[in-house]
Amino acid sequence: MASSREPSTSPAWIEVSYRVSWRRSGGYFCDESTISSGTLLNAGSLSCFENCNETIGVLNYFCTDFSETEDWTTGRGSITYTFPSSNSYYEFGFTGGDWISPVTFGGGNWELRVKANLAPRTDTGRVNSAPQVDISPIVRLIHGCHHTIWIPVSDPDGDEVRCRWANGTLNECGSICNAFTGTVLNETTCIVTFDAIGSIGYYGVAIQVEDFTSGSTTPLSSVPIQFIVFVYNITSGCNSVPEFLPPTRPDRDTVIVNQNGTFTDVIVARSRIPMTDIKEITTLSPPGLSKSVLMPHPTIPGAWYIEVTWNSTQKFSNQTYVFCFSATDASGLTSEQRCMLMVEKN
Repeated sequence: MASSREPSTSPAWIEVSYRVSWRRSGGYFCDESTISSGTLLNAGSLSCFENCNETIGVLNYFCTDFSETEDWTTGRGSITYTFPSSNSYYEFGFTGGDWISPVTFGGGNWELRVKANLAPRTDTGRVNSAPQVDISPIVRLIHGCHHTIWIPVSDPDGDEVRCRWANGTLNECGSICNAFTGTVLNETTCIVTFDAIGSIGYYGVAIQVEDFTSGSTTPLSSVPIQFIVFVYNITSGCNSVPEFLPPTRPDRDTVIVNQNGTFTDVIVARSRIPMTDIKEITTLSPPGLSKSVLMPHPTIPGAWYIEVTWNSTQKFSNQTYVFCFSATDASGLTSEQRCMLMVEKN
């Protein structure tokens, strides 16, 4: 995920914001203490591939979330960089290997590539800000059921945002190009539909998110989003996964938060399997969001809940962040993933 800001002088500078996710037990441990202390973690480096050939910066990040059940850690960071030449077009990204070993469809090495034109726009006179996108590291789907996955996107400039599958010939997806088969991606709504009737296992998913001026077919920029879909089998049917209960917000909701304000909310979930507790409510959070421990609900039988609090203190106004959550019960069933946009206004 990347965003460019107006350069102060030539050559151009940009700020690149990103999220990285790793196997928690593979040397990237994170817990509530790591999050609250603001411990800085390291995850490789960002390299330039087009019109420069050097390291842009180290991918340090602050852990925002983790899952004990799914064994992952995720966090956010940013790099400010001044390009060494007067070129306006650059490609840069993150390469390495390999994907976690359960990824049976794709796997191998990864490659994520950002494409940015840093020339001032003809309509605004400013350098373009790339679209913003975020999603949980692992999305769990039941075999034999129909699913939709919303890719939450936004654009600081208000441009039209479209999604497309990453292309291996453009060096956008490493070993997971075309791995998520049997799917349909609506490029306008950024919604993936999937009838999970194929093989069970872990699929690598690679999508490029691009912004356009109205009516244009040429993207202003292109940023990657890559994650894992886990298709698993159960005998209890498509409607047996945990359910969210009011006042939990619906999927694709939008919340406006005043800059330097505080947002509080509650997420309530209940297993559909009798006498089964909720084991974990997993989140994907913006910087600065905190959540309580998982607690039995005091008035709803069988329900569990967490409280979330976000103090909006970011340096840029009118920023949009993604907050996603899902619930897993003690039998191993995982609910639908819900995502919402949190818009910080000045």
